[in-house]
Amino acid sequence: MRRALIDHDLDSAASCDQAIHLLQTKSPYDLALVDLNLINDTDLQGGEILDLLRSRHPSTRRVVVTGSPPEGPMRANVFDRYGVEEIIIKGQFNLPDLRKVVEDTLSRDADDLSQPVRSRNDITYSFDRRMV
Repeated sequence: MRRALIDHDLDSAASCDQAIHLLQTKSPYDLALVDLNLINDTDLQGGEILDLLRSRHPSTRRVVVTGSPPEGPMRANVFDRYGVEEIIIKGQFNLPDLRKVVEDTLSRDADDLSQPVRSRNDITYSFDRRMV
């Protein structure tokens, strides 16, 4: 991930607590890639990070990354509840695809944020800091 985004300033957190600490001590991020399930395939701890981002840093663009995507109405709920722009599923995207998703997300006008792009295919994970 760092290779694909080498020209971006990245922070990574290995746990929910570390991510929350970064959000509380650093300036707001331009983009956050947040793994929805941090411990196992169903814990949804990334939701806590997404809630915090939405309430305290509403201008931070949010992309969910997960290996176990929610299905049906739950998938749409992720977009609505957390205000995410993308859902990326781990495993099928390559690093250049990750770079494209990040750059496309960062280049959208603020007016476009009310129109989330509904799901891409797959990628890797991390929680990343100020991207541009």
